[in-house]
Amino acid sequence: MNAFKARIGLALVALVLLVALSGCMGTPAAPVWSSVDVVGSKLFTGSQTGRVYALDAATGSKTWQYPAAEEKKSLVGTSPAPVIVNDVLYIGALDSYVYALDANTGLQRWAFAAGGRIYAEATVVDGKLYAAAGDKVFALDASNGAQQWEFVANQPIWGRPAVSQGKVYVGSLNHKLYCLDAATGQTQWEHETGGAIAGGPVVAGGVVYVGSFDNKVYALDANDKSVRREFTTGHWVWASPLVVSDTLYVASLDKKLYAFDVTSGAPRGTFDAKGMIRATPTYADGLLYVATESGTLWVLDAATLQAKAPPFEAGKPILGSAVVANGLVYVSAYGDTVYALDAQTGAQRWNVALAKLK
Repeated sequence: MNAFKARIGLALVALVLLVALSGCMGTPAAPVWSSVDVVGSKLFTGSQTGRVYALDAATGSKTWQYPAAEEKKSLVGTSPAPVIVNDVLYIGALDSYVYALDANTGLQRWAFAAGGRIYAEATVVDGKLYAAAGDKVFALDASNGAQQWEFVANQPIWGRPAVSQGKVYVGSLNHKLYCLDAATGQTQWEHETGGAIAGGPVVAGGVVYVGSFDNKVYALDANDKSVRREFTTGHWVWASPLVVSDTLYVASLDKKLYAFDVTSGAPRGTFDAKGMIRATPTYADGLLYVATESGTLWVLDAATLQAKAPPFEAGKPILGSAVVANGLVYVSAYGDTVYALDAQTGAQRWNVALAKLK
């Protein structure tokens, strides 16, 4: 491991220690990174430069950027991946705003002052946008940014809200998972775990899965919060869990990816990624794409957790999930370089340093 990777690894360890103590040390700040989304022939990404880019997914050439090149303003930095729905791109930024942009032109449609830094992707369902900023989660009209409601957790929310069956599920660094009414924001129930919740929950088959800094993933009944099962790893769980059919995949900061049977809880295998896994693995066509803070992207057989190709080394942390589309896998390394790789072999097709785009 080179000196740069070592510094980043130590910084991430220090950060999660700070999170664990956040109850008595005030509000910590999440690390800054950006991820990508791909829709059709375009790739969309935020950046540490404080700009949002649309790139040609086949070549990496720039289609547009926001703010435009001639504008001096920036968004300070964008952590979450953009979300594109009906030709509108939604993204939150460290300047505490949610932006809605025309996905074809990059022109701003509206902006909402959220009152706190935004670290996770928004979720758009049935014309409403749900997002978290600072210590609150809120709902907006996706067409114009008008606020519908907000809920305050009194500790930071870093994970993406999950929306299912008229309910919003969101975790907080205060150790609690909340279930809210999607129409009103009223609390339906809450469940306290043994550690901070930094990642977003996921809902599958009427069950809510959420990771915690007590080394566990909790499986709760989505309606009454009864605990169906607990899955234990060797370290804190930051990334959102991934459910594929009857298998639960859990990424841990002990550098391992775990696979469990979702019904029985029986272990199905582990994979040593040789680096802390901050991002949720991505599943596509029987393969898993696992990124690490040390800058490695692994391609694994989802059934056996065996490597299917030599790992790709970006040389700097990959803290956001990969996206698979058009036969390629796309990743953003530390929010400043986007890579496109062959989805089967991991061979690099192109890369773009965002700060160098004009």
